[in-house]
Amino acid sequence: MKKIFISQPMNGLSNEEIKRNRSNAILKLPKFMNGESFEIIDSFFENAPHDATPLWYLSQSLELLSTADYAYFLEGWDTARGCKIENACAQEYNIPRIYEDNLSTSPSMIVELPTGRLIVEENPDPDYAGFAINFQTKDGDIAPIVLVESKAETDYKKIDVYTYADEYREDFTHKFILECERIEDSFNS
Repeated sequence: MKKIFISQPMNGLSNEEIKRNRSNAILKLPKFMNGESFEIIDSFFENAPHDATPLWYLSQSLELLSTADYAYFLEGWDTARGCKIENACAQEYNIPRIYEDNLSTSPSMIVELPTGRLIVEENPDPDYAGFAINFQTKDGDIAPIVLVESKAETDYKKIDVYTYADEYREDFTHKFILECERIEDSFNS
């Protein structure tokens, strides 16, 4: 059974908000784990000493992180000091990282490859219909490959296709447009 450490922003949130965010994020894990059983490492210190400092919380979290098979970073992790440190430690000590931003609850297809897997899922941007294809390494890192989306409200006759040839860049490297009328014409000729 794989053990998963959760890193999430907590500053300024109530215990109920923290638990709700955590519960919602956990619901996304079964599809990612692809049927493999897992358990969540309890890293929410509800009964911490009343004089606990941020550094105390971080020290406890890092101890738990050291026992994890995966580190799961919830939305907003990149704005929280402790989460950023946990992410750096997971990276430096080769603990595979999962990012909530890259997971969805939509149906997806997973294609297992010798070096990782391809993950096909609905477009992560809810404003545009489409799908995304990402490559996930054995270490858990995810790189975008292709994004296909239709901006129906602005131009329903076109489909935008973005490719990411350079996995180290967040911006697309190529974009081309499929014109639906030209596709239809090719079937009619």
